[in-house]
Amino acid sequence: MPSPDRYRNTLWIALAAWIGATAILTWLSYGDAARRIIASSYPQLGRSAPPPAPIAHSAPDMTSLAAEAAPPPVQQRLNAMSLDLEAVRRSVDRILIAQEQITRDVDQLMAGQEQITRDAAQLTAGQEQITRDAAQLTASQEQMTREITKLQAVEQQILQKNSERAPRPAPALARNAVPRSLLAPMVR
Repeated sequence: MPSPDRYRNTLWIALAAWIGATAILTWLSYGDAARRIIASSYPQLGRSAPPPAPIAHSAPDMTSLAAEAAPPPVQQRLNAMSLDLEAVRRSVDRILIAQEQITRDVDQLMAGQEQITRDAAQLTAGQEQITRDAAQLTASQEQMTREITKLQAVEQQILQKNSERAPRPAPALARNAVPRSLLAPMVR
């Protein structure tokens, strides 16, 4: 996106060209009177102008001479062009302000997009970490399953060895055995 300075410079060049075109049109409209004024004021430039008529006026009168030489419609057009130039300048200023606002808005959007990109990268890294943790958990669970299976196999072996041994006879009841009914009140 071009910088606002580039637009500003382009607009100033366009404004200078507009002013130059206005000056040329003014020169063409007031050419003869302007040549006489220049020839009388600067004799070294007199070669390009027709021989000056003797003018015995002061400097303020020279401008009035140019104003008298200009027909009123031309003056009206110049005034209208002057107003148009002012309106163009205000429009250019408004455009520059709007362009600067757009540039700030675009910069804010770009910053927001960069933040979203960073957040997405962090989420992706978090997901990768969760995937690694889940893989480790699965591996640990498989290891525990193998260990439990081994323990169950060892338990089965022990139970088989114990069952292969001969069972012992139950101990005989003592002759002076006290009936349970008599023991019950003593427990209370």
